[in-house]
Amino acid sequence: MAVGSVRFVLVVLLVGMLNWPEGARAEPERPPIAGTFHIDVPLRPTVRDMLARSVTFRRQWNVVKAGRRVHVAVFLADDTLGPACRARTTIRKYSSGLLFAVVLIAPSGDYPELLAHELEHVIEQIEGVNLAALARSGSTSVWERPDGAFETVRAQNAGLAVVTELKMATRAE
Repeated sequence: MAVGSVRFVLVVLLVGMLNWPEGARAEPERPPIAGTFHIDVPLRPTVRDMLARSVTFRRQWNVVKAGRRVHVAVFLADDTLGPACRARTTIRKYSSGLLFAVVLIAPSGDYPELLAHELEHVIEQIEGVNLAALARSGSTSVWERPDGAFETVRAQNAGLAVVTELKMATRAE
């Protein structure tokens, strides 16, 4: 089994364990922020701050939470993303309706922008946006990157909006 497949299976098992009843597992850290999310421990303070101070991020969070069969696991990545990649989301959709997303964020410090950007990609998939078809149609808002991933103006704008909201909230304090 490829390393990526092993990591994905481990993440699926981890998320499954996070949904076990209280007392069924030991919890070395505080529990995840919400049932549909697993946020890696180092990123939790950033996510809490974003939820408190960004309207855009709260909207994104609530859209994902409202998804009945949506699970998102966010991890701080090691060097496996490569030098030119700041974040990556792998999304798997199952015939049961489950949508499972694994978000890897490079340890760059741009966490709010990257988290919001990647979460918007998850929302695009919740909404059923066909990125491949849009990219083939010549849309200027969606394009395929050389590595086969898709990029969208929508995700870029979401990341920038959250950064702007956080800066505005800091100024208002």
